[in-house]
Amino acid sequence: MPKAITLSQILTNFKKDIQSARKLVEAVRPLAAIDTSKQQRSLHIKQVYRVVELAFLGVVSEWESFLEETFVRYLAGAQASSGAPVVLSAGKAKNIGHSYQIISQKPDYDSSSHYLKFADPKWTLSQASFFFVNAGTYQCLHANMARLLEAAKLRNRAAHNSEKCKADFKEVAISYLMPTSGKLSQGYRLGELLSQKAVRHFGAAAHKDEYVEAFFKLYERLANKIVPQANSQSGFPA
Repeated sequence: MPKAITLSQILTNFKKDIQSARKLVEAVRPLAAIDTSKQQRSLHIKQVYRVVELAFLGVVSEWESFLEETFVRYLAGAQASSGAPVVLSAGKAKNIGHSYQIISQKPDYDSSSHYLKFADPKWTLSQASFFFVNAGTYQCLHANMARLLEAAKLRNRAAHNSEKCKADFKEVAISYLMPTSGKLSQGYRLGELLSQKAVRHFGAAAHKDEYVEAFFKLYERLANKIVPQANSQSGFPA
């Protein structure tokens, strides 16, 4: 039987995923060009934006998996190696499978046909508040809810082409860019937005970073709070 994965390993794996995405973005940046015929070993700027989008989407997906994988383990009684213990509001689950049954309220829960809503940060915090005293280590989601909801909207725009997703993306992008016209240029892409300097919403410490990196650091910081480790680095200040 394979050894059960620990909370610490889940945290480590998630941070490795972020670092991999970060290196991908760093690798393609120098290759960006408007006219690739004039520069060897180059990518058109729109292709670079697409790579940035994919890196961001991958991290958002891994963040949702991180939330789910840690949540079901806390509910089954697991504890991080540092920090205050997560206190259950009621009895603990018998095992991880039982955690899924409890959260989903489906005794026949099957991951191949059912899914939980960890993609929704409000739902995640609501569940944490129900199952854990003071929402456990997930209480850190509350102060960062606006950014997490924006990240979900940005992810949805890349994954879906509905009018609602377009409108949500436009709302977030305008709040980040504050264009004097109050409008985005036609065909404005997620990758282009994520490539702008993070001069709004993420604090002064993030101004030197692009928005994609600001989100990466946000996820790292929150992950370190959800699974606290001795001597862990939490990224930029709250």
